[in-house]
Amino acid sequence: MEPGETLEEAIKREVLEETGIEADVEGLLGVRNMIYEHKGRPRSEFHLIFLLSWREGEPKADGVELEEVHFFTEDEILQQVKIGESTRRIIKKALAGQTLKPMRTEAYKLPENYQAHVAFV
Repeated sequence: MEPGETLEEAIKREVLEETGIEADVEGLLGVRNMIYEHKGRPRSEFHLIFLLSWREGEPKADGVELEEVHFFTEDEILQQVKIGESTRRIIKKALAGQTLKPMRTEAYKLPENYQAHVAFV
């Protein structure tokens, strides 16, 4: 996230930068925490997984973060061999319209002019 950016703004910016697609954030699908070893040291990653709706643009990978970007039909995405079972469950949840709740962000001021944004789901 960039300084002064809300979570929703960061998601939209990242998707546009990495895929060439303008999208709207529809809701939170899930949260994933992965713990693994990297170069002999434990590492933990935390992922928020959102449902987005396409607004405009054609998929084009940025070549830095992503090598390939594609649109898939519902049947095509579930037949992909490259996706794991947990990802497959998240896709099925998205296709069934099962987000936690629509997302809205609110900004509030902290003491000494710090600013924070909270996403409510």
